[in-house]
Amino acid sequence: MGKFAQAWASAVKSAVASAGVSGSELARRLGRAQSYVSLRLNGRRAWTLDELDQIARALGISVDSLMERARSGE
Repeated sequence: MGKFAQAWASAVKSAVASAGVSGSELARRLGRAQSYVSLRLNGRRAWTLDELDQIARALGISVDSLMERARSGE
């Protein structure tokens, strides 16, 4: 995976941890299998733009907040 996708994977992982949500709970909120989410949280597969929007809504944060995490390397 490229640097851009890695930055988003890290940003999502950080946002999930900050929200106190488990990977399993995120998977449930997204309507996806836990293994699907796990691959993405661990940077093995890239999130789609639609999923990033869904993640922000599922965590109660803005897409801008998630984007700032990706930019800052969180």
